[in-house]
Amino acid sequence: MKPLLLHLIALGIAATALAQTNDKDKAVTLSGTLRGGLIAIGGESTGWKIEYRDASGQHSVEVELPRDVLARAKSGATVKLTGTYVTREYVERGSVRIFRVTKMEETAPPKPQR
Repeated sequence: MKPLLLHLIALGIAATALAQTNDKDKAVTLSGTLRGGLIAIGGESTGWKIEYRDASGQHSVEVELPRDVLARAKSGATVKLTGTYVTREYVERGSVRIFRVTKMEETAPPKPQR
């Protein structure tokens, strides 16, 4: 009886871990302004961030651009980025939340409100 109970508990823990991993890997789309030229101590930076606004206010997050997207990236461009959030461990900065981009589209800048 004990071995059966232990197996059921182990299966429950494994299922919970998989469910949490799948939530974290969900693709997200952010629209905003891409900024380049960022630097940090020890080179601990991707060099890029996106500044965006949502219902809770103004935000920015560091972004990791793949090589093919990096070739087209321009600082100050208004973009729509699709990707996932990951955590990168740095020696000096510690754990940093980064948006890992899989797709980038340039968009027209928003028109100023009158």
